[in-house]
Amino acid sequence: MARDIHVVVAHSDPALRAELAGWTAALPRWRVTPVAGEDLAAVMAAGVHAAIVEVGLLANLPAETPVPVVALAVAEDLVSYRAAMAFGARGLAVWPDQAESLREMVNRAAASFALSSVTQAASGFAVGTARGAAGGGPAVGGNLRIAVAGVKGGAGASLLCALTAAQLAAFGPYRTLLVDADLGGGDQAFLWNLPEGSGPWEVLAGMGDELDSEALGRLMVEVCPGLLLCSGRIDSSRRSEMGDVSSCLTRVLAAGAELAPVTVVDAGCLEPEEVAALEADRVVLVVPCDLPGVRGARLWLEALGTQGAQAAYVMVGCQTRSLVDASDAHRVLGVGPLRCLPGWGPEVELALADGKVPYARTELPFVAGALAVAHQMAPLGRAAGSSRAASSGRAARGLHAAGVGRGRR
Repeated sequence: MARDIHVVVAHSDPALRAELAGWTAALPRWRVTPVAGEDLAAVMAAGVHAAIVEVGLLANLPAETPVPVVALAVAEDLVSYRAAMAFGARGLAVWPDQAESLREMVNRAAASFALSSVTQAASGFAVGTARGAAGGGPAVGGNLRIAVAGVKGGAGASLLCALTAAQLAAFGPYRTLLVDADLGGGDQAFLWNLPEGSGPWEVLAGMGDELDSEALGRLMVEVCPGLLLCSGRIDSSRRSEMGDVSSCLTRVLAAGAELAPVTVVDAGCLEPEEVAALEADRVVLVVPCDLPGVRGARLWLEALGTQGAQAAYVMVGCQTRSLVDASDAHRVLGVGPLRCLPGWGPEVELALADGKVPYARTELPFVAGALAVAHQMAPLGRAAGSSRAASSGRAARGLHAAGVGRGRR
């Protein structure tokens, strides 16, 4: 018989603590211990599998708390996310709006805690992975690889990819590598206001076995603090000269794992089989809120499943009058979305037109949603190898020239 999950619930508001305790106790196999803030550290002992802790009470816990913690907030705001990241929480949920997400986070955290040692459980966010062991985190040196793909063109996958990668680098303790897998000229250089015709891909493709993290680092550009971008265009007339595109991408990802603890791949140009071959720890599909989008997501999920890759999806363009919503997608796909986001809106359009990716403007609903996605996809603090390099303030300009206008609109 499966054993119970013992969960500590800590909140400073007695009424809300009682509400949380009642909700938790009603869940199958969950056993709950409600506590006030001053008693929190004392109850985090043997026999506790996970804890739900109010963001403001995280300071009451010791820095090396072995029990996995899910932080709780009353709203999605930057202060709460930063506090959760700084502590090393396994996730952050808004109560009561994200009760289902909270349940999934606690179940996942408790499962990984039970399957691993205390040290492993405290080291990072457990994700479903094709590379890692069951219940564990990323397999290779504490590195995390995330692939973001759109199920149809124009879904906003490249924009969401840029925002989440920037937020992981800027708001978390991770130096992050953003790789645009479209060698024919992807959207990342456009989004970051870099010259379209330049980039390291043509040089990297000809390096063969000489490519390593040092060579890769010299060719990157730091587009925001802690975020290195690998993008560019290889002219179609030279594709035959460079050899196998997929092998070049594989070499870049291997070298990038030594350069930065987190790699985010804009895989919008790839087919499902090619995305599966990336061996990402997390594949995130961007699905527009329409019937073709949901149908495309079903085909993607089926194709990725046959390759042994696990994927989640985000719905974009979820408005009050959307013809397709999360419940429709859940019914068709058999699983609900990781997050529902609105359209990016005119403020984001204006920022992009001004040559800026507005990753820090979390007052904008789409940007706040992207930050929530970043928070759910990546380990939050104290991850193995997650210290940002001291050189994050220095731009590795490489082949890119700063301040050059867009190559296209």
